[in-house]
Amino acid sequence: MAQLSITRDDRLEGIFYLPDRPVVLGRADGVDIQLLDSRVSRRHSVIRQSVAGYMIQDLNTKNGTFVNRESIEKSLLFHGDSIAIGGYTLHFLEEEPIQDLDSQAIEEIRPSEPRLTVPEALSSRANPRARTRAGSPAPSGGDDAEQTAQGQVKESHTHIPVIEGLSADESAAGTDESS
Repeated sequence: MAQLSITRDDRLEGIFYLPDRPVVLGRADGVDIQLLDSRVSRRHSVIRQSVAGYMIQDLNTKNGTFVNRESIEKSLLFHGDSIAIGGYTLHFLEEEPIQDLDSQAIEEIRPSEPRLTVPEALSSRANPRARTRAGSPAPSGGDDAEQTAQGQVKESHTHIPVIEGLSADESAAGTDESS
């Protein structure tokens, strides 16, 4: 729903939600938005919804209606436009419709599986104490590592666990009880 944020002297005077009918702005009693300023005509301008969107029209006033600092007779309004009438500033805000996204486009921007980069020092080839998973090559030697029949290494007393989703440095830091 479109709305006008109405300010005067950098002070918020009010917020007006635009209905589905024409809205008259002016100084007179009985207008939809009353702007009490001597530079505002009794019936100053009108905002109405058209096929193209919301439009503002000056009603042949002496002091004029300004959209983004340009004097207008008629103007289409866009989200964020600034309307000046007398000493008032009205900011036009319109919720933009959410467009349906193509599911294929979503797939393209969704990251692939999260990856955990293990530094070379923690890999089983460089560090015989590192744990391997079933089917992985067993570490070559190492006093504290005991190899099972399936090629897995039992945990040793010097094992540093790697927490999934963290880098090896963050994981090692997480095992320190002193922090």
